[in-house]
Amino acid sequence: MPNASIFMPILRISMVTLLVTDETSIHDSPPRLRLVCHPPSRPEHTPLHADTDRMQLWELVHDKDVHLILRAPGLMELARRRDAGVIDYCETLIKSNNSEEWFLGVKTIAELGTQEAIDRLVMIYAASLDEKRRYIMHLIAKTLTTKNVHPFSVMVRELADSDEVDITRWTSTVVTTLQYFVNEWG
Repeated sequence: MPNASIFMPILRISMVTLLVTDETSIHDSPPRLRLVCHPPSRPEHTPLHADTDRMQLWELVHDKDVHLILRAPGLMELARRRDAGVIDYCETLIKSNNSEEWFLGVKTIAELGTQEAIDRLVMIYAASLDEKRRYIMHLIAKTLTTKNVHPFSVMVRELADSDEVDITRWTSTVVTTLQYFVNEWG
């Protein structure tokens, strides 16, 4: 058996094993689904554009001469501030044929964390395929509250064929929903 001192607390949930580790794993009787939670990889810090005026942020975000990677922090700051125009702007990114724009649009909507944003993510999830669906599900899981538990309980069924799921930063509501699903459906 591995040295127990390298492991953080382990919480057993019926047939689900929640394992909190530093990128390590335990190999005992194989659970049907293993949930792994890793400690945050970087400390929290002040956002890049925290002191920037709203209009300057929108100028940056709309400037197509600036690469998307450099515009993204400005858009995320607007989302953090819950600016009213963020969802509309993200809609244009999501409709784009550029996958980087699609991912930024979805991630930014998730950053809003509002009920409208969660509803929009659920609609995007329904219209997406495979890996994009999983990505959206992970974003929703980081902000989900009991108000949105039903759509997530439908999404979580896609985890049935997974061996392991990283639940880092998932809300307790999500973990409880996942526990219920595993208990109910095996």
